[in-house]
Amino acid sequence: MMVDGGFQEEAEARAKYNRARLSSTQLSTYFVGSVEFWDLEDEVRRRAAVAAGASADAVPAPRVVGDYPETPGFDHRRHLENVLSHGGPPMPLLRRLVLQEPVAAER
Repeated sequence: MMVDGGFQEEAEARAKYNRARLSSTQLSTYFVGSVEFWDLEDEVRRRAAVAAGASADAVPAPRVVGDYPETPGFDHRRHLENVLSHGGPPMPLLRRLVLQEPVAAER
């Protein structure tokens, strides 16, 4: 499936399959991260719509998870570039960075 449908090399697909089979937390961790990422995108879309003069309700519901129709004021490429510019911090920190919320200093 990963080779034919996911266009991955066989060695890469085999390694992913083995990681998923041997690590009970691998897939659930990916799932939780993807849900948090979709929640972040939803919030960025809502804020972009408001900034563009529309209401937060102008963000259309996705047809499937993560598959949004056009949103007023939202540029998907700019959003992804912004997310990637922060490297790979944990999702709670990434959310604060992307939404420009204050990050509490460690004591």
